[in-house]
Amino acid sequence: MPPPILSSPFLNLTFINSLLSPNTSTNTHPLSPDQRVQLLSAKLYLLTNPTPSSSTKHASRARMDDPTTILVVRLDLARAHLAASVPDLKLAELELSSMERTASGVVRSLRRARDERCRSGKDRHWGGDGDGDGDGNGDGDGDGDGDGDGHEEGEGQGDGRSADLGCRDGGARGVPSWLGEMERLRVEALEELVDVELGLGREGRARRWRESIVQLKAESKQGSLLR
Repeated sequence: MPPPILSSPFLNLTFINSLLSPNTSTNTHPLSPDQRVQLLSAKLYLLTNPTPSSSTKHASRARMDDPTTILVVRLDLARAHLAASVPDLKLAELELSSMERTASGVVRSLRRARDERCRSGKDRHWGGDGDGDGDGNGDGDGDGDGDGDGHEEGEGQGDGRSADLGCRDGGARGVPSWLGEMERLRVEALEELVDVELGLGREGRARRWRESIVQLKAESKQGSLLR
């Protein structure tokens, strides 16, 4: 169900972003925490519920490919809940927990994709599969002393070694550019969760999130987020 604020026909993502921006000329007065909660809730709804004119399939794929935009909004919304005139720890926990589920789910999906790619050996042919004319692979006639597929022996083995290394080093070849940013946001969310859980009297959960933060920072430092 959309937030009540979206009943206004003038509120779209562009206008909401202008209201949330501290540098916009239309924002002559700072927003109160409660107003930020309303606007961020509306923004999150619009981002996670594409309009009928948009392709749901493509929108879902975009969110899966780069989740950081939505994660930033959830983190801002959680902090707005905590800064509201009546702080709402439960709603803040809801947004922060959703961030953790999203981020951990994305990492699992990337690991599965990496493992499937390594098992199938698809990466072994990134250098070209040869089509009989030896272009870039054979010696001009596609036969020469290659491997029978238009590959020269040396280059074909080079691609295989590169693919094997890509699997052994955690699939670095398939790591998306936004992974580091996603993990940074994930750590920030967990740090906020520690304080929220302590505020709710859940010391056991707070301890678990602290342990997760230590593990994530260690994996990030070692470059092994997908291992």
